[in-house]
Amino acid sequence: MRLWLILRAINNVMKNQKLSIYLIKDNITDHSDVVKDVSTNEIFDNGVLYYKKSFSKKPAWTDNFFNKNIEDLKNSTASGLYITKTKYNSKDIYFGLSFGHGWQMFKDGVIVEQFGIKTALSVIKSEVKKIEKKNFKNGLKDVSEQLGRIGTVADFGFDIEQDIMRAVVGEPEDQELYGKNVIGKDAISISIKRNVDEVNDVLLELYKAYISNKYKERFDWFDNFSAVNDKKVVTDLDNKIVSKINDDSKTDVICWLAIPEVIEWENTKCFKYSARNNATEYQDIIFDDFKDSLTDDEKTNITVDLLKSKKVQQVDTNDQFIKEWSIYKCLYAEIDSNSEKYLLVAGKYYKVDATYKNKIESEYRVDATFALPDWDKNDHENIYNNKVATNDTAYQCLDGGVSQTNLIGKGKIEFADLVRSDKHLVHVKKYGASAVLSHLFSQGLVSADLLLTDKSFRKEVNSKLINSHKSVVLESDPNPSEYTIVYAIGTSKDDLKLPFFSIINYRNIKKQLSLYHYNVLLVKISQI
Repeated sequence: MRLWLILRAINNVMKNQKLSIYLIKDNITDHSDVVKDVSTNEIFDNGVLYYKKSFSKKPAWTDNFFNKNIEDLKNSTASGLYITKTKYNSKDIYFGLSFGHGWQMFKDGVIVEQFGIKTALSVIKSEVKKIEKKNFKNGLKDVSEQLGRIGTVADFGFDIEQDIMRAVVGEPEDQELYGKNVIGKDAISISIKRNVDEVNDVLLELYKAYISNKYKERFDWFDNFSAVNDKKVVTDLDNKIVSKINDDSKTDVICWLAIPEVIEWENTKCFKYSARNNATEYQDIIFDDFKDSLTDDEKTNITVDLLKSKKVQQVDTNDQFIKEWSIYKCLYAEIDSNSEKYLLVAGKYYKVDATYKNKIESEYRVDATFALPDWDKNDHENIYNNKVATNDTAYQCLDGGVSQTNLIGKGKIEFADLVRSDKHLVHVKKYGASAVLSHLFSQGLVSADLLLTDKSFRKEVNSKLINSHKSVVLESDPNPSEYTIVYAIGTSKDDLKLPFFSIINYRNIKKQLSLYHYNVLLVKISQI
């Protein structure tokens, strides 16, 4: 009894230590294959601590703002990476425990991706405290959300069809073992009262939780998108992307550039593709600007190595380079390969679950019965819409939107680009990335909702209609089943092939409109 009291007292005195734990890939056992620099180290009974020597330096803001060198103000950071192993079924399982910025000491490609988040989802309760997600509905958006209380994933507005969960924070079911909170990403982070001699049993339990796949019981949708780790598959996919960049006519890849993480835009002055002081400044990153920064030889032979070696720098309002990423990490792509759908997101490949993919694409239909005139590809959308209405009296072009003073912001609502006299409401857009198409689909949904629910909106629309079209929208309550919402997308391609996440977005919008009893069509306009 006395021994138990002594042990409890020691445990109460011991402080919690935050541990960021990475699982190292099975085929890597030599520490020199894991750690960039093994020259500075400290050996322990169960592993080796590799570390960077710490140096103090003055923060830049002392000179930039105060114009003074204040000797007592210094920055210093310590980084360590502890490599250890445990056994499971006679097999050595290697882990890396990161301290400070120790994670930067890992060599590329040595850790198991998503180990942390899958393990966290397997050990936490059903409710979560915080999530980080990447959303494809409006292009590519990183979102970090935290509730004042624990809640279900649905409480965070998580869309299992358009969001990829990248990190999660929750309470573990076994708080005696894992502490009060676990954070899962590539690493799993826990705060526990264990030291270097006592941690390996916790590592073993984390590994068991990881291979149990328990997360599938409550978060089965997580595997709608799964990480791709096979080097051969990655190489094949990389080659397809490079082929697309060098030959834009390829149709099996859709790709674009975007910042791969959440940044402080208010502290961002510009982006540069070179560290030179006189390098061209850009307000965002796009392929055309990146290509302009290349030499003539590079432009004609873009390779994966070039995409990985070329950087884009984020410059803050003090003209300091604060972050940089490889172009490859900023590359986002959707690839069709061997009847599979793959996504490249922030330097990582994901495969879309085949059952999920088939379910989504089986509901995708482009209507061939509703025809619109060909579109001169040199014409802007408003010019095309006016030409349609001028040449066919069944159509009226509504230019400039409809005022809706009851809405916050008192902006303009685009009721429709073209109104046909038989109650077809046509929304027109040139083919573009997911964000562009998302705007098109949302435009139709907002317009249809207001048509059904807002009398003042109907009155405003009616006032914009010419006499031959007045009956399309009256002030009285409409019958939505008499209306057809038409999404018309102009493209010079033979087929109207939307980005995968745009297909999901259209599918969800169509479901909402169908619940209102509207008819919905997706049609192609041929651009010539």
